Amino acid sequence: MMDAYHPDFREGSIALDSRLQGLLKAVGKPGTGDYEDSEDFLLKVAEIAGIEAWELDRLLFNKKWKDEVLELFRASAAHIRRT
Repeated sequence: MMDAYHPDFREGSIALDSRLQGLLKAVGKPGTGDYEDSEDFLLKVAEIAGIEAWELDRLLFNKKWKDEVLELFRASAAHIRRT
């Protein structure tokens, strides 16, 4: 039940399912086959956005915000590649 608050899932991890893998591919994130690299990228996106990993996952799950979140991903990907 991911919608409920649980401290174990609030920070430091994000479940990389097919939905998230598809979003990573959509924004041109290289290396989407490497779970740790992709999870690290998502954690950095959450950090840049100033939200917890759990909140990012919930935003990505809610299709209402998909376009806005994809734009955040694109901007984050460009920033992460420069650092």
